[in-house]
Amino acid sequence: MNKGFCRIILLIVCLFLLEGVALAMEYSADVVSTSSGRVVSSGKIWFSTDRMRLETLPSELKDNSATPVVAITRLDKLVVWIVLVKNQKYMEQGFSAAAPAPVVESTANVQVDRQMLGSEILDGRTATKYRVTTTYKGKNTVTYQWLDADSGIPLKISDEKGQFIQEYKNLVVGPQDPSLFEIPAGYQKIGLPSIGNLFGG
Repeated sequence: MNKGFCRIILLIVCLFLLEGVALAMEYSADVVSTSSGRVVSSGKIWFSTDRMRLETLPSELKDNSATPVVAITRLDKLVVWIVLVKNQKYMEQGFSAAAPAPVVESTANVQVDRQMLGSEILDGRTATKYRVTTTYKGKNTVTYQWLDADSGIPLKISDEKGQFIQEYKNLVVGPQDPSLFEIPAGYQKIGLPSIGNLFGG
């Protein structure tokens, strides 16, 4: 599995753990990430209270034989499963390694200022746009968020310059099938030879 793709998966898991937005909601949506106007990954996401399933396919892997890599985050079990559907195997990682310790430990020291900028229509839904300034150790980071006006679910996230954008489309709010957040029967567990060092450079 591509090291860069593993990094993307684990960073998304960290965002899931730290964001705290709409964790009580159950929903599914298509998700598309772009960088400098180029699609870098696409897939689908499912949320169910304390668990998340993300199926994503990096753009460089898009061909007729490619299958999505699945990341299942279980807050109740403090574990992330990365499921390799094509090989019927999976890898397991505890949060202590999947989420870098400095990131987790620093959340209490982060200051967040959220400024409402107005409303826009995204994918047929009314979204409230916010300018979010995050301050940590004297350094400010600005992002923009568009939250669904009815549910508070993020429909779009962008960096300050709009170079990296993640969008949720075809949002469907409602109960999710519990089997989406389980390892399929018969899948073989394999080791994690490199994921523990993904954030080392």
